[in-house]
Amino acid sequence: MKYNDETVKRFLDEYKRTGGDTSAACRNAGINRDTFYDWRDHRPEFARLVANANEDIKDADEAALLGIARDKKDPDRYKALSKRLDARAKDRGYGVSRADLTTGGEKLPPCKIVWIENAKEIPDGYEY
Repeated sequence: MKYNDETVKRFLDEYKRTGGDTSAACRNAGINRDTFYDWRDHRPEFARLVANANEDIKDADEAALLGIARDKKDPDRYKALSKRLDARAKDRGYGVSRADLTTGGEKLPPCKIVWIENAKEIPDGYEY
């Protein structure tokens, strides 16, 4: 697959749509995963675009998680988004355990703070 603006745009659109799933984005955009890694490793502009897409994905996930935390609805979606952010957004404070907090670890991310501030107690099915 040739590197061109159209192919890159198609990949990035799929990457964002799939929540950063490289395999699915490559498959849907019609490029090989090896091609993706080659582009990412050897084309700084492509690596920057992918990094920006990852930030967009984290922003969207965080916004959705904040909404769920405020509304206190949909514990399954809360857990799924929280797990995805815990895995992909450690740079934003996700993936921090309660033990880390009591031993002076990093701060909780905003959506988890909103949840804790708005809840008198954490209902079953929700974790922070």
